[in-house]
Amino acid sequence: MKSSIHLKSAALGLGIGVLTVLAIAAGEKPQSQIGRYQLGGNQVGPTLMIDTVTGQVWGINSTTAQLRNDPEFFTRKDQ
Repeated sequence: MKSSIHLKSAALGLGIGVLTVLAIAAGEKPQSQIGRYQLGGNQVGPTLMIDTVTGQVWGINSTTAQLRNDPEFFTRKDQ
């Protein structure tokens, strides 16, 4: 039994597959920015704002209103 591929059918199937993949990819929504920045702290200590995408941290002392954005200040010390 000899089987042969019908060229028009193969091209049509490939075209439909490519169009389906493109339609699915075009329908995806970009990532939401809601929840990107998180705040933490209390009334007497520092308040921290964390960028959850980049990991950058900003700190402000709520009693003196001094802003800290020293890149080395908030790095992990156990590395």
